Amino acid sequence: MVVMRAVSAVLALLLPLTPFMVFMTMTDYSRLFIYVFMGITAVIGVVGLVRGKGLGRAGLFSAFSSMALLAFAMGYIPYTTGIALGTVSESTLKWLALSITLSIYAYFLGSVCEASNRIAKRMRELDYGVEGLRELDVTNAVVIGVGALLLGVSFVITLLMEVLRIISLAPIMALLIFITVYLIAMVIARMHRR
Repeated sequence: MVVMRAVSAVLALLLPLTPFMVFMTMTDYSRLFIYVFMGITAVIGVVGLVRGKGLGRAGLFSAFSSMALLAFAMGYIPYTTGIALGTVSESTLKWLALSITLSIYAYFLGSVCEASNRIAKRMRELDYGVEGLRELDVTNAVVIGVGALLLGVSFVITLLMEVLRIISLAPIMALLIFITVYLIAMVIARMHRR
């Protein structure tokens, strides 16, 4: 009955490592430097899993440290100091954005796993049967699925923005498209509220 909780825990441990894999394979950062960050992330995740609290922190650490590594590779800091820890090409940025998003999703999965485990423990204390725990697992699967769906929607929106940038969409046209989509979403939300 704990299949979905186990899946969310495993993904919460593995997904935070993806930004470092991108740094290792697609940049010229020192591998030792990246291994250190991967090790810290893995330790944070395992400690959170063992404690039953803080499993998602590995995802947050991964996201923030990856953004810091990116800041020290390009932009204002290397420009003003004249020192860059590594170089990141323009094509790598898309993969980094995707992997950092997966780290944030890992934070979400860690939080879902912790909440589910707390609820399951309380349900066992209150002598809920197998059916109640099965419903919890189904709810957990739905929450994970909704998170994955929203992650996919954000990727589609990102790709759409990239396409619109390529075709040089005028700012006024972009604003009109946004207002139209927003109004359609408002109408749909109002219809479902009734």
